[in-house]
Amino acid sequence: MFGRHVEEKDLSTPSFYVTLVLHDFLLHNCTPDSGASHNLMSLSVMKPLGLQITKTYKDLYSFHSKKLKWLGMIKDLVVNLAQILVKGVVMDIVVADIPARFGMLLSRSWGIKLGGSIKLDLTYATLPMFSGEECRLCKESRFVKTITRVDNSNNSPIHGQEKYISCLLMEMDDKIMEET
Repeated sequence: MFGRHVEEKDLSTPSFYVTLVLHDFLLHNCTPDSGASHNLMSLSVMKPLGLQITKTYKDLYSFHSKKLKWLGMIKDLVVNLAQILVKGVVMDIVVADIPARFGMLLSRSWGIKLGGSIKLDLTYATLPMFSGEECRLCKESRFVKTITRVDNSNNSPIHGQEKYISCLLMEMDDKIMEET
């Protein structure tokens, strides 16, 4: 439903990123992937969010059939879309000891639970609401910080070109560098 396959060669369209609300935190750089069977989060992303693994999990394999070190699963976590706070989803998240290249990789089941459809050029998604109307979820930029607090969400987009989901050429704005 959402996202792009890694094997795809035409990378002229950047990934579709969304920000999720988990308790008091905003989780940026979450990307839907139509090829993912599970929602996936890195251990280094899970820890600052204060989340805990609630269930053991079986073996996990990467796109290239390489076995990854899995840690377990976070069961029945309620997350909301930052752009549309009333739109929430209950999800299970597999936690693995992998590099944090995204906030969370969102699976096919996440897309099905969310409902709606995504524009073919990946600029926005249209989601059904409780009232029967549809709401637009706009694609977001990739952000410098993956996790921010809801009450202090100071974050800046990364300006650059993505080559692959695991590799990003980055340019920093001079103003951003002066502020840090």
